[in-house]
Amino acid sequence: MPRPSADWFEQSLGEVALDQFSLDLRGTAPPPVRRWLAAPLKTRGLPHRPGSYLAGGRLAQWFDVLVHRQELTPFHHH
Repeated sequence: MPRPSADWFEQSLGEVALDQFSLDLRGTAPPPVRRWLAAPLKTRGLPHRPGSYLAGGRLAQWFDVLVHRQELTPFHHH
C-alpha cells in the first residue's frame, strides 16, 4: 500500500519503531494520546477510488482495537 498522506491518522502509526503492533482504544491513555483519539480523523478511502478518503468521527468511535503492520504486500493465491 502507498504511504498514508500526512493528514491521515495512519501517518502517526508509521512512526512507531515496531514491525507490527496492536492498540486497544478502549483503555486509559496519556493526555497526548487522548487528544489524538478525540480528534476528528481522516483515513484511506475506497481501494477502487484512488485519492478518496473517509473523514469525521473519532478513532475510538470507529474502532475498538487497531492492528497495524508497517509493511503490507498483496496476497497471491497459487
